[in-house]
Formats: sequence, structure tokens, C-alpha cells
Amino acid sequence: MKESCAWQLLPAGEYRWRHLALLISILLLFVVAPFVVPLHHGILVMNVISVAVLVAGSYALSERKHLFAIAVVLSAITIVGTALLVAFPQPWALLISHSSIIVLVAFFCVTILS
Repeated sequence: MKESCAWQLLPAGEYRWRHLALLISILLLFVVAPFVVPLHHGILVMNVISVAVLVAGSYALSERKHLFAIAVVLSAITIVGTALLVAFPQPWALLISHSSIIVLVAFFCVTILS
């Protein structure tokens, strides 16, 4: 008996909207960052946009369980990296935080576009 995959049960349009939401949130993250960060509450706005990327990425990968598990682990690492930056405003914390965000976004882009 042939086993059907969960991704075959959803219509193609459903995936298109999931992926589009992720790509739009990633684009928003990188386009808005230079304008928002210098503002008084700019970091807060960037964290809200980053959460939108995490949620959209997790939603887009939720049907593929092994990729979803990797996304959750990378998201947790990103959250810890951001917390490190808040707790220790040092250059090494900045490097860890930004590196983890770049790795997570690259993971989402590669898995969605492949």
C-alpha cells in the first residue's frame, strides 16, 4: 500500500502563500533594518519583525517534520543569541546574534526555494 505524504494533501496554493509570507517577512527584515534600528525603539521593532520571520518560516516548514525540527533548533539558537546581545552588549555577542540570524534566514531561503 502506497503511503501518502502530508505535503501531497495540501493544495499548491497553500504552499505558495506560506512561502510568499516567509519571503516577504525576510525581505521586510533586511529592507527596514537600516531605517528602524537608529530609532529609539528600533531594536524592539526589529525583534517583532524577526519573530514574524520565525513564525512564517516555521509555518512554511511545518509539513516537513525533519526540516521543521531543524528550524525550531535554529530559531532557539537565534533567540538565545539575541538574549546574549541584550545581556552582554559586547562585539562577540553581536557577532553571535547576527550570525545566528543569518544562518536561520539562509536555512529558510534554501529550504523554501529548493
